[in-house]
Amino acid sequence: MKLLFVDEFKNNKKDSMFYGLVVALIDNSSYARFKKGFYDRLKKLGWDTKIEIKGRFSFSSTKGDKRIGVEDRLKFVETLFDLSKSSSNKYASAKVYYTLDVFPKSMSEMDMYSGLLYKILKKIPNGLKSGNKNGKNNVVIFLDSNDVLSIETISEQAEKILNSKNLFLIERCINFSSGNKTPGIIFADHIAYFIDNYLKTSAFNETNKEKIKLLISRFTDNSLSKAEQQELDNFMISFKKEQKSVGLLKALKKMTYVK
Repeated sequence: MKLLFVDEFKNNKKDSMFYGLVVALIDNSSYARFKKGFYDRLKKLGWDTKIEIKGRFSFSSTKGDKRIGVEDRLKFVETLFDLSKSSSNKYASAKVYYTLDVFPKSMSEMDMYSGLLYKILKKIPNGLKSGNKNGKNNVVIFLDSNDVLSIETISEQAEKILNSKNLFLIERCINFSSGNKTPGIIFADHIAYFIDNYLKTSAFNETNKEKIKLLISRFTDNSLSKAEQQELDNFMISFKKEQKSVGLLKALKKMTYVK
């Protein structure tokens, strides 16, 4: 059985919406190890289990469990992403698919979400041709809670795509609120956050590349004002976040961009 965990990321623009989707695919034979690994890592971190651990808390020590510093949070993310590998590191026990696009603001979020989800579903591996031995062709889809979604519509369309791939949807797509008892969704949430963070920071750094160069040259001449020094510090923080996001995403065993 294939377990799919789905989360989205988005960014409003003036006349458009930047929207992306992440799907983490975990085979049911790997899920027990994955779930145990998540709880072991959360316990080692010392995170208050009453507070949900979310990707957007990773670079801030003032959000979530305030007792946990940023360095420890980022170490947790790295070990969390490491769960995508098998115990032997020879294959991916959790495969990640992601896609993104820019849509007109007149388009509904439901249409953005469903369109990207169906695109990913078409790319996941086909089911076994020789029947459905031991339920290996069965699929369960878990969606992070989103009020704009029509579960009936998404389920109907997902079932059509899955059936064409010799895969079979169990019941219907399940839409529920995430929490520390939903490690699959937490996993997808962190991946979505770090993809989004990388895209935002890399675009910001590229836009301001010449200004950063100028500030660095003036820094070496010791001629920066206090305001310019603060601006350079902010640029350096953004650059470090970009590099850290790239490094953490590389910890994933298999990550596939779906065009």
